[in-house]
Amino acid sequence: MSSVTRVVLAEDEVLLREGLVALLTRFDFTVCAAVGSAPDLLDAAREHQPTWC
Repeated sequence: MSSVTRVVLAEDEVLLREGLVALLTRFDFTVCAAVGSAPDLLDAAREHQPTWC
């Protein structure tokens, strides 16, 4: 069984956010959510429960 790193990403600049999602996905991270604000980040983290290091 492979280890999957689940990520919730927050960045307010849309182009940078989309680029980060593409980069993380390319290197086999699972991007559960990509949001543009702190309140949305908290909601997404609660909902998706990403991998914690």
